[in-house]
Amino acid sequence: MFVLLIGALCLGADAAKDLPKLDQYKHALALGRQQEIFYLESQITPLDKAFRDTPNKHRRVRRDLLTQIKKYRERLDQLKDKNRLSVAQMPVLFQDRFRKGQLGQMVGTYEVSQVIDGTIALHRIDEGTLGERFHLKGYKTEGNIADGDKLDLKGTVYEVVGTESYTSVIGAVKTVFVLQPFDETPYRKYIVESDKKAEELEKDNSKPRTTKATPAKKLALAKLLLKKKPEAAKRRLKEIIKEHPDTPSAKEAKKLLAN
Repeated sequence: MFVLLIGALCLGADAAKDLPKLDQYKHALALGRQQEIFYLESQITPLDKAFRDTPNKHRRVRRDLLTQIKKYRERLDQLKDKNRLSVAQMPVLFQDRFRKGQLGQMVGTYEVSQVIDGTIALHRIDEGTLGERFHLKGYKTEGNIADGDKLDLKGTVYEVVGTESYTSVIGAVKTVFVLQPFDETPYRKYIVESDKKAEELEKDNSKPRTTKATPAKKLALAKLLLKKKPEAAKRRLKEIIKEHPDTPSAKEAKKLLAN
């Protein structure tokens, strides 16, 4: 069976107290994003070459190639602009087995083998054959699901919460992994808010910093100008007295002007 892991962005330590799965989200997201970007870039290059090498008379082939290139480029732009990407659209990471504490989205088709007290026993269908069994809890079952039904579990994040044992029809005791829907609402909210804060901070840091000269620096400059440019020096001394009247520099500026 396969699980698709999704992640979130690297956020603050304080939030981690309320969002215990934050690091797991972050790791899955970063790795998944990197892998998908690499894959898309590796596909676009040969497609571009095929488009250039295809004669104009093969219009349908060129059109199909161009459509595929456009699709890949749009997804690539989306991945590189993380602020346009919701958690549900995040890149994914495949794993070949469940692990306790794992988060992810399910892929493929699953067959219901049993429904008992709100627990659904499922098997992934791999190329027509049933894969390993697992149990799903927290899913509305009454009147909605019956044995033998096929389920598509895409679009929801699940958590592997542990294992439980059951007795098979031949009396053997078996242990399977248990999954349940994961509430990602606070993660989504925190990611959006943190992205906005990070963007604002980045813009703020990119602004040129202007440092105002202190009265002492202004006085030092005025003194340098006294000999070569006395009129300019006088203007600066008057500015110091006007803008910083109660400072030692203003007192000294008055003395210099008096002399």
